[in-house]
Amino acid sequence: MPQLSVEGIRRRAARPKRQAIADSGSRGLYLIVEPTGFKRFVLRYKVGGRTHWHPIGEFTPDASALPGAVTLERARAQAASWRPRIREGQYPHIVAQRERDLREQERRARVEAPTVADLVTLFLERYLVPKTRRPAERLAAVEKYLIPKLGATKLTDVRRRDLNAVLDELVAAGRHVTAYQLARLLGQMFRWAVDREYLEASPAERLQGGSPHTPRDRVLSEAEIRTFWSEFDRTDLRVSTAVRLALKVMLLTGVRSKEIAVAKWSDVALSGDMPLWTIPATAAKSARAHLVPLSPGAAALLKRLQTLTGDTDWLLPRAERVRGAERLSERKGEATRPLDSHSLATALRRSLRIVNGLGEADEPPADFAWKLRPFGAHDLRRTLRTGLSRIGCSTEVAEATIGHTVRSMLVKTYDVYDRMVERRTALLDWDNEVRRILANKPKVVPMRDRKDRRS
Repeated sequence: MPQLSVEGIRRRAARPKRQAIADSGSRGLYLIVEPTGFKRFVLRYKVGGRTHWHPIGEFTPDASALPGAVTLERARAQAASWRPRIREGQYPHIVAQRERDLREQERRARVEAPTVADLVTLFLERYLVPKTRRPAERLAAVEKYLIPKLGATKLTDVRRRDLNAVLDELVAAGRHVTAYQLARLLGQMFRWAVDREYLEASPAERLQGGSPHTPRDRVLSEAEIRTFWSEFDRTDLRVSTAVRLALKVMLLTGVRSKEIAVAKWSDVALSGDMPLWTIPATAAKSARAHLVPLSPGAAALLKRLQTLTGDTDWLLPRAERVRGAERLSERKGEATRPLDSHSLATALRRSLRIVNGLGEADEPPADFAWKLRPFGAHDLRRTLRTGLSRIGCSTEVAEATIGHTVRSMLVKTYDVYDRMVERRTALLDWDNEVRRILANKPKVVPMRDRKDRRS
């Protein structure tokens, strides 16, 4: 049995039949020469009397000349590395089959692996729905910013840099709070995926982006309340009368923009001496029904609103987005759905720009003389809450008036009094306070302690 050499292999000519030449320099190593002239190395071994041929690679005199091929020296090294493994029962054909099976399993796993969109659906149905309030709202940012970019991506293919790219884009657009909240939600969602064994490790662990929300402290002054009330009677604000009335109702009742946006006329009782607005648990932020006693001023505004939208189910049907429309008959369609709360905020922002004489794209200078400084719909709620404290309303009654739940579990368990009488009195006093402000009359401080009277 001759010892193979590089020069001898190069000179070996093809024959009509396949040739198998053993190498005396490496036990079990063979050179196969096909009738076509193709030359390759194989390792020959026996298992249970049966001969197996394990491919090593195509012959090349120079490894750099033919990528993937092996030199004679490399073929001998591979054959030598297999011999002790064969003695231990690690046969090349069995090892190769295991590797093929593993690759096939990985391929199937990739095909069958859930996508990011699948995970969002599972997380919503199996975690958020049974454990959180308004689960769909919590996933709004995911649906808007993550799904369009990574929705079809397999979970196993998601990398930290992919998530960071989404967050960086939000930060670049100035949406720092949205990026911060999305990063926290992604961390929670991918940790849940790991717990459920959809993933081995979370790509969102310690994910950071944006900055947390800074609590606002904007409260309308008495002069600003007068300006707001008078200016929002204008008909050139490019928003409907219904929306302008709704904003004033928010100042007198302290309801949230989302609560008035989805309010139904069936929940508002305007007749009788004690009109009442019931915000159902499905619309309330606390997920508990909240009763809002209506002061004379609030009831009067709602009666005006009823003349505009009372022929629909909603206080603010979606068609109210149509600028300048007064009657529903002028706004065909869109009457069966409520106004989106974001539309209410947009209407307020645009109206304030018109009040201040600014165009849609105008950027006010640093020394701009504001007729009415910008504020958000939620600032009307804060103005009411601050005003209740200013006129002597107790903290317990003021918090109950705007629908805040008691944080102490002990108090929540044992104190179930709804303070309806005190809340109605508080809103009546606030109504009178707003009337005084609108009339620009000086504030009269009563001699008796009104706070003690309501405590």
